[in-house]
Amino acid sequence: MSEIASTLDVTWSSAPDVHEPSEGRLLGAYAEVGDGTDVMVLTAPEADAPGGPGVRYRLAYANTIAADGDPFATPFVFLVRVYPADRAGADEIRDWLHGEHFDRQPSTPGLVWGLGYEAVDGPPHFYNLWGIDDPDVPASEQYLSIRDTEWFRRIGPAFGAAQTERAVYRRVDQG
Repeated sequence: MSEIASTLDVTWSSAPDVHEPSEGRLLGAYAEVGDGTDVMVLTAPEADAPGGPGVRYRLAYANTIAADGDPFATPFVFLVRVYPADRAGADEIRDWLHGEHFDRQPSTPGLVWGLGYEAVDGPPHFYNLWGIDDPDVPASEQYLSIRDTEWFRRIGPAFGAAQTERAVYRRVDQG
């Protein structure tokens, strides 16, 4: 298995033609399924490199049990960004992500890996990437039932107050 990026730079481009970055290592470029106008570019920066024009995240959790080779090689990525309303909400969500959610995800058919990142700067927020085989995985009954737990019900208010973005992206580079 190739090395998982412990630091991740995320930038957005309107061009589907993505080239190798001048600094760092291109992990993948993905266009939103159904839209495709914005391309999410994931780069592993060089060690100690200053932050670039995007947002920098640090790896907080990885579950790549089902990944074969490069985890970013899956044809689709499901992105879940969570912006908690406050630090207490961030702590509750982080505890749930690391204590239950990431460990339950591999049981979902079509879900190959999960990487949880947290913002390095600014207010706490989470950038969770899930490698999937099919763009319909996040709408499947199996995927949706993963959050049907007592723990998730307890932290429901923290999620209800958080701004959450979910989208499926298809790989557009063949790096």
